[in-house]
Amino acid sequence: MSEDDHPHVLALDECQNLMFWTNWNEQHPSIMRATLYGKNAQVVISTDILTPNGLAIDHRSEKLYFSDGSLGKIERCEYDGSHRNVIVRSGPGTFLSLAVYDDWIFWTDWVRRAILRSNKYTGGDTKILRSDIPHQPMGIIAVANDTNSCELSPCAQMNGGCHDLCLLTPDGHVNCSCRGDRILINDNRCVPKNYSCNFYSEFECGNGECIDYQLSCDGMAHCKDKSDEKLFYCENRNCRGGFKPCLNRRCISTIKVCDGKNDCGDNSDELGCEATGCTSAEFRCAAGTCIAKSAQCNQIIDCLDASDEKNCNNTDCAHFYKLGIKSSGFISCNSTSLCILPEWLCDGSNDCGDYTDELNCPVRSKRTCEHNYFGCRNGRCILNTWVCDGQKDCEDGDDELHCDSSCSWNQFACSAQKCISKQWICDGEDDCGNGLDESKTVCGSVTCAPDMFSCLDSYACVPQHWLCDGERDCPNGSDELSTAGCGMNHFAAYTYTLIDCP
Repeated sequence: MSEDDHPHVLALDECQNLMFWTNWNEQHPSIMRATLYGKNAQVVISTDILTPNGLAIDHRSEKLYFSDGSLGKIERCEYDGSHRNVIVRSGPGTFLSLAVYDDWIFWTDWVRRAILRSNKYTGGDTKILRSDIPHQPMGIIAVANDTNSCELSPCAQMNGGCHDLCLLTPDGHVNCSCRGDRILINDNRCVPKNYSCNFYSEFECGNGECIDYQLSCDGMAHCKDKSDEKLFYCENRNCRGGFKPCLNRRCISTIKVCDGKNDCGDNSDELGCEATGCTSAEFRCAAGTCIAKSAQCNQIIDCLDASDEKNCNNTDCAHFYKLGIKSSGFISCNSTSLCILPEWLCDGSNDCGDYTDELNCPVRSKRTCEHNYFGCRNGRCILNTWVCDGQKDCEDGDDELHCDSSCSWNQFACSAQKCISKQWICDGEDDCGNGLDESKTVCGSVTCAPDMFSCLDSYACVPQHWLCDGERDCPNGSDELSTAGCGMNHFAAYTYTLIDCP
């Protein structure tokens, strides 16, 4: 910090290892944050702020509340300063110190020499708790046994079931989101925008391979990198729309439920089935399959025909959360209970569940690829260097046609007699048997993407969110060592055992 910076109010979140403070820099007032060790200091609020007086943390919803004495307002935002919302407005000099507890925000008022409270969500139901205090009230704190209990955060247990970012709504419910240029799909996984697998029927392995979604979490690794059996993913996922959860955590298509076959493997898809149809606790889809009644009209498509989200009460899209954001721009689908953004119309994705948002769309003109790019027949453009590289980049494999290779498009030639999967190259394991697939000749130019971790002493790359998760994903387990940023507390977290004492 510079000599012009003047820290004023401090707030701590020990659960997230973060501290926040108001900075009364005359030229650049701001709100800043850093780790409890003082590392990674950064500005989170720097615009539309003059005199940040009060600062408080809502630990239950992991939100930051701050007041500005000059602008006369109290705001709420995320820990990174995003999604700012003005909660209370008043005159200059009104707000000094803040405290948050339960559904209320409390503050001291220098003008009235009083203590007031308002609803922390809406700013309404304002009430004066005490007035005519002899001296101007200064600080205020809320004291309770659960004001900062780390165990209360829904994100504290297995990241709230989120694949990447676990955010919370103002009322403390999990709202998964994704970092960077990735999108959230309906089983709370984050995938690239150019996702190569089918969103609805396939699972994308960490190395880019696609497998049948129903094969994931079945107790047998079908991905070369074993990402389809990751404990963290399998124990926390929700089955996608059109799939029903088994008791053994598998997900099977709803059309296989009560078909007389043991599709789950534990026969749980055949439990409670009656010859006359669905049980009293289930809803019958128009296609004839059964889902839990609690899944009806919950803005999540569970029936393949979306009939579980039709004929519902009118949906209020003003407070609809999707993809980690809250926006006032969501509109209602014509025939289902879902809410979508206008730009999602005619984008090629079934956002309403019954494809009504993709009907009557204008015909798109065929894209023209730039120089040094190859045009696939579906309109996609790929680099010329990807043509005949042994990997199917065009959906129809057009980039690998008429290529002189003894192996198929998705294979690597170890020798004249042996081919292995292209995805097995440079993964840290000698699949050829002669070391060719892990040699410097083949892997010497391999570099991991920015969101991937480079395993030590090999050319293997693993996703950053797999680091320090208690599972060895690198061939030598370097993703679980201090070189990957794993501390001693991390190792201890996976070695303790709970016992009941007499």
